[in-house]
Amino acid sequence: MAHVRARFQKALLQGKDEQARPFMGWIGKLYDFERDYINADLPSDEIKRRRNEIETTEIVGSIWMKLTRLLDDPLPKGDLLTKELNYLKNAWTPVMAYRNDGRYCIDNSIAERSIRTLRIERKNKMALGSHKGAETSTVYHTFISTCKMSALSFYQFLKQDLTAFMEGRTDFENLTPAILGKNN
Repeated sequence: MAHVRARFQKALLQGKDEQARPFMGWIGKLYDFERDYINADLPSDEIKRRRNEIETTEIVGSIWMKLTRLLDDPLPKGDLLTKELNYLKNAWTPVMAYRNDGRYCIDNSIAERSIRTLRIERKNKMALGSHKGAETSTVYHTFISTCKMSALSFYQFLKQDLTAFMEGRTDFENLTPAILGKNN
């Protein structure tokens, strides 16, 4: 849903298409509901029930009706709005899947943030254009993520690991971030 919201916001702000405004309002209301569920610390079965109550269902229905009406309308629309309407129509089922299970988030922002580093690196490094580059990046990010999970600074891990290697240690299974993190 975060992508849908951002796309309609772009159509509104950059495309100056006021027909995107109702979508922004409806999506904002859905996010307000989600914030209320989180603040109330509701169990997942209650969240699912509330996501399928009449008020939410009416908002989702309004989104769908406006979406299909605008797509079927022969009057010209802005290019950005047309693109965003088609995006939402094609992604409707996965975007609305959060209503099927109270454990689902309304969007995938957490997952997006966790892979942002990889996406940026992929764009910035030509080495990832090869299989070897992808393997190197995978190892690098695995070490960084494991350090984070072990509450060990990556710099500290690298320093300890390289020092141990230079001292002649060959027990590499004991030089991992998980093991070194436990020893700190």
